[in-house]
Amino acid sequence: GSPVQSSLIYERLRALRKRHKHTPLLAFVEDSACSGGYYIACAADEIIADPNSIVGSIGVITRGFGYVKAIKKEGLSRRVHTAGESKSGLDPFLPERKSDLRHQRRLLHEIHANFIEAVKVGRGPRLDAEAAARLHQRTQSTGCMPQIFSQPSKSTIRRLTRNGAGLFDGSVYSGAVAMEVGLVDSLGEMRTDLQRRYGRYVRIERVEPEPSIDYSRLLRFLF
Repeated sequence: GSPVQSSLIYERLRALRKRHKHTPLLAFVEDSACSGGYYIACAADEIIADPNSIVGSIGVITRGFGYVKAIKKEGLSRRVHTAGESKSGLDPFLPERKSDLRHQRRLLHEIHANFIEAVKVGRGPRLDAEAAARLHQRTQSTGCMPQIFSQPSKSTIRRLTRNGAGLFDGSVYSGAVAMEVGLVDSLGEMRTDLQRRYGRYVRIERVEPEPSIDYSRLLRFLF
């Protein structure tokens, strides 16, 4: 999802939490809460996921293609005129420049740092960075998640924990494992969880946004 839109929704939800302090804000994860979806979920007081939900992906990514050889093969000459040295950075029809790549990485790291900060603010001490680091080490050393594995050194775990391995490196987990590392608070689904909290007769209402255009008035005006 868009980092800007995720941030806007996250901040709006946190503002509503502050305004309505006695009303808990709960985030229920069904299929997934990854990347921008998880960014938004971190604004909640609690995150509840299905054991099979996919959760995490705290990272930033950009994708593209290079057409340098293709355009040369077709005998095409592309003409681009700019004012500004960096205006045509990472043009897919031109070879990549090291300066463009450095700038792109700087942008990605900056946005990633903002994402990490939002997660830390939202989740606080519930995040278990050491558990995530151990999980990362186990996965990297075996390629799977067996019950028996060689114990890494304490210094290795400290280093991985400092670097956010398994937590802030884009890793994704099932809901059950996400709970182990503090990305979610509990396992369940919305109706059952709300009944447990507020009684079996709790009523769930869907709130739809008001349309920005009153189409009935518009039709009366036109006809």
